[in-house]
Amino acid sequence: MFQKTYNKIWYKIRKKLNLGWKDQEVDYQWPSKYLPIVSIRSNGVTCSEDGFHLKYDNKSCKKGKRPKLAVGIVAIGDIAVGLFSMGGIALGGVALGGIALGLLTLGGVALGLASVGGIAIAKWVAAGGVAVAQYIAAGGIAAAFTAAVGGVTLSKLSIGAVALGYASFGVIAIGYKVIGIIAVGNYGWGLIPLTGDAFRSIINLFKK
Repeated sequence: MFQKTYNKIWYKIRKKLNLGWKDQEVDYQWPSKYLPIVSIRSNGVTCSEDGFHLKYDNKSCKKGKRPKLAVGIVAIGDIAVGLFSMGGIALGGVALGGIALGLLTLGGVALGLASVGGIAIAKWVAAGGVAVAQYIAAGGIAAAFTAAVGGVTLSKLSIGAVALGYASFGVIAIGYKVIGIIAVGNYGWGLIPLTGDAFRSIINLFKK
């Protein structure tokens, strides 16, 4: 999904600015290559408007051309470094890429203060297929110190199909305080309660 979106954006930029087309290299730097505010550089990428077809041409591969580095306030390229960056590898304040590193990141693999991606790792908030964060994480598999929401979750406050944490809510909830269909913990409630509360209630019945 991300690759399709990235390809479409790349296609539109090249078409709008009339940059290198088909298998041509792209080397656009404005206002100058010595002090680029906008830098767009690629070693020859073929992409189509549907956002599906993106590949390095065979001639370039045979010649062993290396990915080009784009550096600027706005940087777009094979490897991009800038305040706003987009590329196969992107580093910046706001970074979009196959691998994205920055403050706000979106990518196949995203690392930042706030990240969204297939694999997202963040200081504050992470969302993705696999999400890991210090504070809040949401995803298919989500882990965080403060709160996590998703399919399989691990956190102090954990909400998910399978939830593990101090306070857990889910179909299968495992923790100290739990609510779930299958509840495993010290305190809590469940249709199938495997909790300290349930065992204590049973013991109290026999004491009476």
